[in-house]
Amino acid sequence: MDKEINSQELEEKLEEKDQKILELERKIEELNSENESFRKKAHSYKELIHSSPSMITLLKGKDLIIDIANEPVLKFWKKDRSVIGKPLITVHPDIKEQGLEQLLLNVLETGIPEYGYEMPVYITRGDTKELTYFNFVYQPQKNTKGKITGVAVIAQEVTPKAVFHQKIRESEYKYRELIHSSNSLIAILRGEDMVVEIANNAIKEVWGKGKNVEGKPLFEILPEMIGQGMPQIFSKVYQTGEPYFAQERPLMHVQNGEMKLGYFDFVYQPQTNIHGEIDGVAVIAQDVTNQGLLNKKLRENEKQLRELVNFMPHKISMTNAEGEPFFYNESWIQFTGKTMSELLDDSWHYLVHPEDRDFTISTFQRCLQTGEDLELELRLFDKKGDAKWHLGRAIAIRDEDNVITSWVSSVTEIQKLKE
Repeated sequence: MDKEINSQELEEKLEEKDQKILELERKIEELNSENESFRKKAHSYKELIHSSPSMITLLKGKDLIIDIANEPVLKFWKKDRSVIGKPLITVHPDIKEQGLEQLLLNVLETGIPEYGYEMPVYITRGDTKELTYFNFVYQPQKNTKGKITGVAVIAQEVTPKAVFHQKIRESEYKYRELIHSSNSLIAILRGEDMVVEIANNAIKEVWGKGKNVEGKPLFEILPEMIGQGMPQIFSKVYQTGEPYFAQERPLMHVQNGEMKLGYFDFVYQPQTNIHGEIDGVAVIAQDVTNQGLLNKKLRENEKQLRELVNFMPHKISMTNAEGEPFFYNESWIQFTGKTMSELLDDSWHYLVHPEDRDFTISTFQRCLQTGEDLELELRLFDKKGDAKWHLGRAIAIRDEDNVITSWVSSVTEIQKLKE
């Protein structure tokens, strides 16, 4: 009876051991499967690194030992695979003096990645030390327990692109410096709302709305321009691409809280992007208020003078320094029956009696050459064709340098005196 019990216990123990063996075999199979999976992943991981066009380096420990370096980085360094297992500082001592070693150690210590965009790096390749530019990331690497064991460096050399971007930045800097240092009033406006992108100090001073105008629509800054036709002009330039020019354009504008009249020479020039599409308008202007006011006064004086001259009974005319007429007063028009255009288009010689013509012309030419005043008697034909005696006088008008700029002549009828 005892033997039967012992035999049963033995069978149970053997069966229990068989179960454990089967369990161990199952676990071993699972481990083998996991190991195979890990090997495949490790192979894929390495394949990914070595087949990548980016420069990839894996560094281990505080000495930054090169654990993996793919072909692109070896080619860039001009090194072979003998660098594997060596400290990065030994292979490239340049990185220490430029602070890159410290960046790598910071990533190793903090676990926070570091990024660089078009970062300038001096690197020795062969016997030559070169300035290169990189986009890169320094990424912490951890073991299965989450402990940081190294740093992955993934980089792309972007030297041609960086040099190009640098030239663009330098060009833009010079462009902006030229705008801001100019005495002209310059602004660059973008979009249909004419948002101020750039405005130099000269134009801000004239606008009188403070320094912080960038980013605001033009007519929000200068609402007083809306009723003076400016939005329509800007819109036409923006829509058609045709520049708009103006000289001594009068504009009312608020400056320091006070409405003022100003005169401006300006051009509104369409601006295009790299695709040739119009995306804004450039304003280049000069404040010519003093000149505009002066010219306005001169025009008013000229108008008054013309009215005065036209009111006079004497026949008044003006010529340039070469003796070419550019003005006849109303008395000439009434006497000859000709319009101003007809008098200017035709030679005045035909108005002189043939017997007096040669002497009159020669005398006038002599005065043009010598600058002396002219005085003579001559017969002129009226609108009826009758010759009437006149006393003609002409004097030269000179500038501040005593140079003749024009001639003024007065012709008075003396027919009754002659009779």
